Amino acid sequence: TIINAPDLGIDEIALPEEMAWVLFRERGIRELVSRGNTILKAQDSWDNKEPSAKQALLVAMASAPVLVNRHPSLHKYNIMGFWPKLSPNKAIGYHPLAMKMMNADVDGDRVHVFVPVLPQSIEEAKRMLVSNNLFNPRDASLIVLPDQEAVQGLYLMTRNPGPEREAIDALLPEPLRDKTR
Repeated sequence: TIINAPDLGIDEIALPEEMAWVLFRERGIRELVSRGNTILKAQDSWDNKEPSAKQALLVAMASAPVLVNRHPSLHKYNIMGFWPKLSPNKAIGYHPLAMKMMNADVDGDRVHVFVPVLPQSIEEAKRMLVSNNLFNPRDASLIVLPDQEAVQGLYLMTRNPGPEREAIDALLPEPLRDKTR
């Protein structure tokens, strides 16, 4: 199942850690072997989830995006590419705008996650990232726009000066900070 994860980037997906250990097993073991371990030692490290295996898992996850398919696949945006991140949750987390693009919601929708293997499939997954598909090929209009809670939150954060506004200003580079207060 899937959940909202607004702290992620639009091209990121939060995978449960247990799922990541299974999905990236081959790549992780290959990474451990490339570091000088034997295959049996690498498999034991992976099965015991040793710190070296955790590092190999993170390297394997950063090596290529995953493909995520939301069923039923009614249009091309039901299969998208995402950069995986580890999550302590038991559900897969999406950015809310990516959920809207895939026509997904949090009422029990399920998705399938695929790890591309061949270099050609990795390149295709990179082309299928959400940020590479924001514009409608028909008329170049934006496919996804923030609505409802996102717009109201942006309005409330910028309307009145206060601790929220000061926190936002602290994150911005100097030329963009609000100097009118």
